[in-house]
Order: sequence, then structure tokens, then C-alpha cells
Amino acid sequence: SGSASSGSASANPSSAAAEDAALRARSLAALAANDSMVYLDGPLVYACAACRTHLTTHDDVVSKSFHGRHGRAYLFDQCVNVEAGPAENRLL
Repeated sequence: SGSASSGSASANPSSAAAEDAALRARSLAALAANDSMVYLDGPLVYACAACRTHLTTHDDVVSKSFHGRHGRAYLFDQCVNVEAGPAENRLL
């Protein structure tokens, strides 16, 4: 069986895994380069409302009904162009 070079990456699970690995590699490379931004490709990219910095793609949305400290929020599997702060124990 041959593989097509064009088409949706999410149609093939191994292609989706390769895409996830590539996204994580780009994110880590950007963090290592300080101030380097990762720009995501795809039909639906979620971005910061204030500065339009790319954060994640539609494929990484786990839940749209998550509730955080400040109300309704989206829960993502992975994000780029963000820094994690120290771990905290708190009630949501």
C-alpha cells in the first residue's frame, strides 16, 4: 500500500503522531532559541486574543467546556509559545 503526500494528516494515525512529534520539536527548538515564535499551519489555529500569538491547533483541543479560575476556558493537549510557571495546588 502506498502513501499519498497530499491530503489530511489526521486521516492516518501514524501521520498524526508524526505531526505531533514535529510540533513538539518545533516548540522545543523555539524555547531553546529564546524569543523565537512558532507559527502553526492548519485550517484552525487558536491564538492569543491580545497579541494574536499562535498557541495550538484545533486537533489539540481536549475540551471546550473546561472551567478555570476566571471562568470558561478551553483545555488543550499541547501549546506552543507559552512558558509554564511554578506548579501550584489550587481549587478550580
